[in-house]
Amino acid sequence: MAVREYRGVGARDSNGMTGCTAVRVKLGARVHIDKLPVTTIEASLLNGPAIRPGQNSPMVVTFTDATGKVWVTEGAGQGKILWSDLTVSASVVTVNKKGVLSLPHDPRKSDGKTGQVEISVPSHPELHASLTVPVSYSFPFAASFSGASGMSGTNGTDGSDGMSDRAVRWDRAFQTALLREETEARHGRKRRRQGR
Repeated sequence: MAVREYRGVGARDSNGMTGCTAVRVKLGARVHIDKLPVTTIEASLLNGPAIRPGQNSPMVVTFTDATGKVWVTEGAGQGKILWSDLTVSASVVTVNKKGVLSLPHDPRKSDGKTGQVEISVPSHPELHASLTVPVSYSFPFAASFSGASGMSGTNGTDGSDGMSDRAVRWDRAFQTALLREETEARHGRKRRRQGR
């Protein structure tokens, strides 16, 4: 399985490499790890041990051989070891074919969890590395989880019919008579108080 890292997709050779990768190996810019007598393996994150929601963080895997010579993965590590020669699995975080970790932007998916990455080397079964990736929330963060729009409300009921013009005139006359009666009663009470 080749790392789709370069522009252009050429035919694959008998080892499953694309044309660009095969050329880089032939020129010495890349090297297959099965050709190296490596004895140790170590993984780290280029941007620090933790990752935050929505962040991408490149991973670097370092190998050493019996003489102490160091070999590093391609990509962010700027080394020669092909990512396609390694097997990488992860939980909580995800890892692409270039060794870049990512964490979902939604913090609910990682809340209370810790990322874990496992790296093995098929050509060197004795080599295995584990990388624990803490999740960090110590940075300004804004999240919006707006739901779908609700249903429209129902229409209100129709208003009552208005009064006819005759009924309106009668209602006004009744109100005027009632007001006159109240006024006369108030004046009568006032005169009675004054006559005491």
